[in-house]
Order: sequence, then structure tokens, then C-alpha cells
Amino acid sequence: MSECLITCCRGCCCGKEDPIEAELRLERLRDALPGVVVRTSDCLGPCERKDVIVVTPSSKQRKRGARSCWIGWASTDGPIDEIADWVRNGGP
Repeated sequence: MSECLITCCRGCCCGKEDPIEAELRLERLRDALPGVVVRTSDCLGPCERKDVIVVTPSSKQRKRGARSCWIGWASTDGPIDEIADWVRNGGP
């Protein structure tokens, strides 16, 4: 599995419409990716695309040219499941 880092925005807009559901999605991501660091952050910036998640590749992946991937509109289970599948299969 990828050694990437996942950062979920919980700033001014993200996760605010339904904080309980946002927390459940965060736990769903953590449960789906044991061993991968899933953290929250203050505002990441592109508020018009709430809820924002950034997947940062491992240093090994970065040396091979991988770059961080910013994902917007991740406020439902669909994107969370897709992100988890992508990271399980190697991520960025």
C-alpha cells in the first residue's frame, strides 16, 4: 500500500454543513486505509470545491515524479471510497 499522506480540510467551509457526516467520512477513510496517515487541516484554500482532500505521495513516489493531488467536492461516500481504492492500489 502507498505510504502517502492524506489531508482533509476542516477549515472555514469544509465539513461544516454536516459535521457528524464529515467525521464519519473521515473515520471511513481511516478504517479503509490502515497504516496511512489521515489528518485534518485548517482551510486549504479552494472553498468553492468543499470538501477538499489532498493526497501527498511518499518521498519515494515524489522522487519518481509523483505530485500531490487535490480533490474537491469529496462530501459524499463515493469520492471517499474512490480515494481509498486509489491509495490501496498505489496512489499518486
